[in-house]
Amino acid sequence: MIEPPQLHEVPAVRNLRVPASSARHTFLLNSMDMISYYSLHQILAKSNLPGVKNHIYILNKSVYVLVASLWEAYCEDVVAESVAHLVKHAPQWDALPRALTKVVAKELRSGDTELAPWTLAGDGWRTYIEDRLEMLARRREFYFASPKSANVEKLFKEALGIEDITRKWRTGPRFSTICEALDTHIDRRNVLVHRIKPGPTLNKRDVKDFFKIVRWLVRRTDRIVDEILTSSTGESRWSVLVPDNPTELFEDIDGKHLLKADASD
Repeated sequence: MIEPPQLHEVPAVRNLRVPASSARHTFLLNSMDMISYYSLHQILAKSNLPGVKNHIYILNKSVYVLVASLWEAYCEDVVAESVAHLVKHAPQWDALPRALTKVVAKELRSGDTELAPWTLAGDGWRTYIEDRLEMLARRREFYFASPKSANVEKLFKEALGIEDITRKWRTGPRFSTICEALDTHIDRRNVLVHRIKPGPTLNKRDVKDFFKIVRWLVRRTDRIVDEILTSSTGESRWSVLVPDNPTELFEDIDGKHLLKADASD
């Protein structure tokens, strides 16, 4: 009896751990599917079954769409988590990010001007900030299904008052085109999902490249949001520890080191 090939064991977790959002923790847990993908891809590529190699691209397309979904889910989750922290821990409304208070003030001025000030009286601002997240969620249904850089920037500005988050992603020449790279991958995902005719063929390198970009953006975004929360609430609100190695920023989850980066990035 021929034994089926075994999937690779999960690599040992790196020793260095850093505080992170629950959203990033969830992202990493869901990303474990990538390990199975790499292993399954290797098994199929070496298979002698007729026609298997010619159809691996179907697996690539499925995982490519998954990576985009992981990115979209992280953005929405970290925003909701951060709003909850602001509502609970910010001492007063004027401790909120300046850009957020300006957006709220504009919204109130566009509504009932006689009742608007009473909406924020006492701790009313906490209820308002929390409730408006549901309103923003309904609005996002029309534009955030495509989590390109401009849409992500709009989401974080409206919900958290973080301005120019995409500029903060560009931490040096190495990442000067990170937004363009993300948008190219999201556009390609959209073609795969919405075209009636079969989309372009994808290979393993395409999937790995997309995942590396998304994983780095999650890591960087988590830090940016933590800085805002710390400024508004007085301390970091990230309480989950996740594996992290700043000297190997683009280390592949299957263990290959493709690009080194400084710890300051």
